[in-house]
Amino acid sequence: MGPWDELVRVALGDRADRLQKDVRLRLRQAFLRAQARFADMPEGTPEHLASIVAQRGLVVVEVDRAGGPLFQALTRCPACRTEAAALFLRAPNTALLFDMELTAEGLWCDLCQLHLATREEVDLAGLATTARYTAEDLIQIGRPGDALAPDVISYAMRRLPDDSF
Repeated sequence: MGPWDELVRVALGDRADRLQKDVRLRLRQAFLRAQARFADMPEGTPEHLASIVAQRGLVVVEVDRAGGPLFQALTRCPACRTEAAALFLRAPNTALLFDMELTAEGLWCDLCQLHLATREEVDLAGLATTARYTAEDLIQIGRPGDALAPDVISYAMRRLPDDSF
C-alpha cells in the first residue's frame, strides 16, 4: 500500500457516485419522456408500439475482428418498462457458436430514448451485464412466445423495484 492509495480510492469512489447519479437521472428523464409521450393515448399503446417496432431475436449488428461480433437482443427497458429496448451484447473473439457468454456494451430504447453507452451504465440501470446463449437458445430465439434473453430480463426485474423512480 502506497501513500496515494487512499486518494485513488476516493477519486474512483467519487467518479462512481457521479456516474450512478447520472444514470439514475437519465432513467428518470426517459421515464418522464415516455409518460408525457403516451399520456393522451389509449392504455396499452406503448406495449402495442413495442410489439410492432421491436426487433425480436438475437441479431448480428456488426462483426469486428478485433473486438468480436456485436449482437442486439430485445429486453425490457429499465426506464419505461416496455419490451422495446435493444441491448447490445459483444461476444469475445474466442466465443464458440454453440455456447456464448455475451457482455453488455449498451442499450437503446426506441420508445423513451434511453441510451446507456457502457457496461457500467447498463449495470447501474439494474440490468445484467452478461448473458449466456447456447445452441439450443439460439435455435429457439424468434419462435413466437419465446422470451428473449431470459436471464437478462428476469435479472433486471429482480434488481429494479417498481418504485425506484
